[in-house]
Amino acid sequence: MDMTWTKENSFDRSTGAQFPPSWPNEMLVKILSTNRFCTFDNLSESVKVCEIGSFSGSNLRFFLDKKFVVYGVEINPEMVELGVQNLVRLGYVPPPIVIGDNTNIPYPDAFFDLLVSINTLHYSSENESNLAIKEFARVIKPGGHAVIETAGQKHFAVKSALRHGLLNYEWKAGGFRQSTKFGFFDSIEHFREELLNVFAKVEVCTRIENFPEIELEFMVAICKK
Repeated sequence: MDMTWTKENSFDRSTGAQFPPSWPNEMLVKILSTNRFCTFDNLSESVKVCEIGSFSGSNLRFFLDKKFVVYGVEINPEMVELGVQNLVRLGYVPPPIVIGDNTNIPYPDAFFDLLVSINTLHYSSENESNLAIKEFARVIKPGGHAVIETAGQKHFAVKSALRHGLLNYEWKAGGFRQSTKFGFFDSIEHFREELLNVFAKVEVCTRIENFPEIELEFMVAICKK
């Protein structure tokens, strides 16, 4: 990850927003609230969950409401501070949020029942993408789960990116990410196959959002170790 995340560039203030997005990921809520959409096993209140890239705490607050034992990982002290401050603003006691990244999760082997990564995996490219998936699995207990979201091929950022090779795309959508290397997957099948190298079972869901100027596509994998 070559770009530097700060509290200033982490969300769009152009329309007057003073606080970062603070609502949980909709597909994550559905996956963890009902087995109608996938075959995710039910989780008890004692489940240990870790979010990689916990950002503003928007998903952490959902986990806290579910009475999970909650942990967060962020890339630098400024982003840790952003999440802590926003959770306090929302009336929550912040859980532990530590510094780490996709390939360096500072927790022991088999520590969590559930790991969540919402749009962080594609910040690891080429061989680092595989290392990240292995690191995700390392900290999950046998029989535990991971929910991993990443951009799909119809996403405007992927369509505008320059592909140099497998899991090697150059960001061309502007902003502070410009010209940074990304590990976008070439298809749903590619995403699933890479995950099956590490996980015993993988289901992949997709979400497409069409707006007047851009299209968003996300692939969400529910993985079982």
